[in-house]
Amino acid sequence: MNAGRTPLFLPDLDDLEYLHCHCIVGTPGVGPVEFETGEYETALICTRGRAFLTTHDESYELGVCDVLYVPRRSDIRVDADGNGCELLEVSAPVNHDYPVRHTLFAEALSCANGADALLLEGGEESGRLSVGITRGAGLSDPPSGAERLQLPIDLPQELGVGDRGTLWVVASREERRAAGRVGPTLVDLE
Repeated sequence: MNAGRTPLFLPDLDDLEYLHCHCIVGTPGVGPVEFETGEYETALICTRGRAFLTTHDESYELGVCDVLYVPRRSDIRVDADGNGCELLEVSAPVNHDYPVRHTLFAEALSCANGADALLLEGGEESGRLSVGITRGAGLSDPPSGAERLQLPIDLPQELGVGDRGTLWVVASREERRAAGRVGPTLVDLE
């Protein structure tokens, strides 16, 4: 795959209405990949290598299976380490802003009950997007009206959780704002 940001074309993606997907390939010596999210909340999932992302004047490092959630109207810069990187970018249109969220797979895995590691929870940490990794066959049926993407992913060997898993992304039909979330999150005062 060529360096840069390109739309992801898979047979299962042809009928998607509001879940958008891109592949970002960072190659050493080529320079950064830079883009703006527009009216879309965006989750970036590292699928290979190590990436360094900058948004909202903060820098984040992503290893394999780590996720960075970025709100709408954000500028993003992606730099690869010396070996390059690949990211899956998923996005959906939203009307509200949510805080940047950096989730490490190892931390999500330590909180997982069973086979799923929830990396981003829609309606809690984002408006429409939920992202997780299942150590196995993947997510069963998504909620009614939601759009789903599932892809096989190589899991980080140093965590001892097996070789392969399923990366899943669900975009709900409507934006879901939580009214009183637990933890360092947004509270809806409207």
